[in-house]
Amino acid sequence: KAYINSTSSKGAVGAFAGRRHGWAETGKKVTFDKCFVDETVIISGKDVGGFMGSASTAAPTEVNSCYSMAKLTHFKNTEPVYMFLGANWSNSDKNSVINSYAVGDADLVPSKATVTNCYTTYEDSVLEGVKVVSYENMMGEAAKVNIPLNEYVWYVGGEGKTPQLRVFDDTLPPVERDPRAWDGSKAESLRGNGTAAEPYLISNGAE
Repeated sequence: KAYINSTSSKGAVGAFAGRRHGWAETGKKVTFDKCFVDETVIISGKDVGGFMGSASTAAPTEVNSCYSMAKLTHFKNTEPVYMFLGANWSNSDKNSVINSYAVGDADLVPSKATVTNCYTTYEDSVLEGVKVVSYENMMGEAAKVNIPLNEYVWYVGGEGKTPQLRVFDDTLPPVERDPRAWDGSKAESLRGNGTAAEPYLISNGAE
């Protein structure tokens, strides 16, 4: 298991980032694309998000084709936690979550964000664009009916599994893999020697 804890009572914490800064005029869009945090990740702090603890900025943050199963807790259990993007104290409406799902006891994002074609096991979700689905109905063949995600991006229907991102699942038969994805193999050698003059040359997932 991986434990991620804030070292400050005011700290923002997430699996990928704590807090982002930047105004609409200068801040660039941040995108999480085909990323995941599984149930082995345990996160605790003040502003808590499975991916990012605080996305409170006028510049946009987008989550696209991702899933989160992180275990989340507020250090005093007094404020909400979120499965993807945490606190939005600037009340920005620029953040979004698209084509994603979450398994956990928290909503995906604060309510100001835009959510499209998303799914959650959290029965008290207040978000538009989110469908509540039981964990059992997210697994196996049932997921094909209850979570209609793009099967070119996702492998849906694995026995005893929730939808998996194809690029990360090397247990699938070759015929079911995205041909652009890494097949799980590892290169036996690399070109270059790792020095400044001859850096390693990496051109594919195996390398």
